[in-house]
Amino acid sequence: MHSHNNDVIEDTAKVLSVDGKKITFEIINNGSCKSCSMHGVCGTNDTPIIHEAITNLNVQVGDVVKVFLSAGTRILSAFILFIIPILSMILFYLLGKLTFNLSEDLSIFLSVIGLFLSGVAIYIIDKIYQKKVHFQIIEVIKKG
Repeated sequence: MHSHNNDVIEDTAKVLSVDGKKITFEIINNGSCKSCSMHGVCGTNDTPIIHEAITNLNVQVGDVVKVFLSAGTRILSAFILFIIPILSMILFYLLGKLTFNLSEDLSIFLSVIGLFLSGVAIYIIDKIYQKKVHFQIIEVIKKG
């Protein structure tokens, strides 16, 4: 368990399958998604977010559970998704402008290429670390 305080963000999820202690669940798009300024960026609009977790709780398919993901993981994810593209654009712009003495237009074009490459890098990072994100099942909220 983790300590409950005001900084903890918990989500609700529906259990899709149970295989011993390993469960597969889908994050439920709730009211906090609608009030978030980045609504839809994380994929909660149309695409269900499905994860796996290990738990000792007695859960069954259809149960609604409370899940927790550490604040550090959430901050790292936000950094990768939002800050790396900006840093990449700046770096590629400066590379073109200062290192290769390119014109303003070519430096801007190079920064767009940097943005594209950061998108490719984020996609690869997502595929590599997707299975390494560890949710914690806190409790069963509603039996299915």
